[in-house]
Amino acid sequence: MPKAEGTERFGLIVGARDSSIMIELLLLEPDFWRFTGIQHVAERSGQVHLLGERHFEKVLTMKRAPAGVSPAITMLAHRLILNHGIALIPHLRDLFRGTNVIVFGEDDRLELTAAMLAVGARGYFLMSAAGGDLYHALKVIGEGRIWAPREAVALSARGSKPEGDASALTHAAIDERNLLQLLYEGLTNKEMAARFGLAEVTIKARMSRLYRKYGVKTRVQLLATALRRDLLGRDWNERPDAGNDQVTLPP
Repeated sequence: MPKAEGTERFGLIVGARDSSIMIELLLLEPDFWRFTGIQHVAERSGQVHLLGERHFEKVLTMKRAPAGVSPAITMLAHRLILNHGIALIPHLRDLFRGTNVIVFGEDDRLELTAAMLAVGARGYFLMSAAGGDLYHALKVIGEGRIWAPREAVALSARGSKPEGDASALTHAAIDERNLLQLLYEGLTNKEMAARFGLAEVTIKARMSRLYRKYGVKTRVQLLATALRRDLLGRDWNERPDAGNDQVTLPP
């Protein structure tokens, strides 16, 4: 359906409201292709108006919401929490008063979802779900309900929180794709740990889990498997050196 013309305010595209639109959605996703895919699925319902921040960094650094920008729902990429901390969730709720934050990603652990709920998120949407589930999730969140397994809600209600602070959640929620991306970039375990703000032993443990998961014994074998199965997505393929068959790995 044709989009209403709008104005740009602080990088946010704000269009004239259509009375047939049920949900105004702010999408924060750093990957262009994933952003485009989610946009297509969400708008296909005809019931979603995507505010669409293509330059997500602007939102993360805002002190005050632009006039006229009041998303009912904010979809927040899990990888942004990994990079900037779980405090993003309450920050967005304070920035856009009344917005319901739903995190999306690939981690299906109940304790992770419970931790997100504990700081104010309204749910966690798994990207492995069917495309049609996205609008259903948005509708549930828009009605003030929670999109999460009952077990995760129960954990959150019992006060289940990450051990300590936001860094503990990052400890529990290192995204596999991010880890493989850093492996592709040639970072050592120590450098990865510094990037995530974790102990080196934590990274070693996660790498060992990936070895077992994919039936490999070395970093080279793991990276070869990741490239063969396209586990890195499109990002690595768009790098300037993506055509180079030689990849330097730390010992």
